[in-house]
Amino acid sequence: MRNYDADFKRFLLGEGNSTPSISSPQTCTASSPRMPSSTPTNVIKRTEKKYLNLFKAFKGILEGEWLNVDDSLFDTVSSISNLRQRIYWESKQLKELSKNTYSIKMRSSFRKARVHLLKEDIELALSRDLNKHEQMMTGVRNLMSNLNQAQETLGRRLEEIFLLVLNTQKDDIVVNESFNMTVIQLEDLYHQLTAELYRKQELSCRLLESANDQLFAVDEDRLDNFVDESNSPRRVAQSITRSWSRKSEKSCVQEKHLQSFVNIVGRD
Repeated sequence: MRNYDADFKRFLLGEGNSTPSISSPQTCTASSPRMPSSTPTNVIKRTEKKYLNLFKAFKGILEGEWLNVDDSLFDTVSSISNLRQRIYWESKQLKELSKNTYSIKMRSSFRKARVHLLKEDIELALSRDLNKHEQMMTGVRNLMSNLNQAQETLGRRLEEIFLLVLNTQKDDIVVNESFNMTVIQLEDLYHQLTAELYRKQELSCRLLESANDQLFAVDEDRLDNFVDESNSPRRVAQSITRSWSRKSEKSCVQEKHLQSFVNIVGRD
């Protein structure tokens, strides 16, 4: 006996006649899984070429700007550390000259003879080193600005790569899995560089702020001239020089990770 209540409910819901059509194959076709659309080979190759071009653009900024600027910063910081040692020694010799004689006797390691330094010679060397120190400090400021700009440029290249990934997925284009793995590796590397940049911003601020009157030797006989050597400009510069390199223990960049990405893009 036909269920009229069920038919009436289906009528209200707009389903019409509930009697299935025997000749219609649509039910079986709709329930079958949809096959992925095949992408022409030339489209895949063109998409993979876009990936390669963006990877190489990222690598160009990384090697040509970020790493070069960072290496220059390391050389500049090392120079500042050496200059502070010399400035301290020269100022100390001038104090000794004012107490004792008019010249300082030094034994040369290259010649078995004594070298006499006049007060005028030390004053001239001190003046030159102070000017050089100021130039190096300005160089640190400029190079840190360049490093910030390089990081921003890497960020823009990374956004372009992410946009390409989204478009590739949207168009159902299946590229080689190695490209997806490279994108993941590149994103991780970018985060490492961001953390390294922040670390070196702190180091550079500490280096710049440590330049004070303690660059010069003080009269050790006076108790009010006591200096905490651990926080002196010389010690600060030495500490920063030891920890600045990307290969140091405190670095946020994994050198193997960095070289792996460079080698992968280089092979392509």
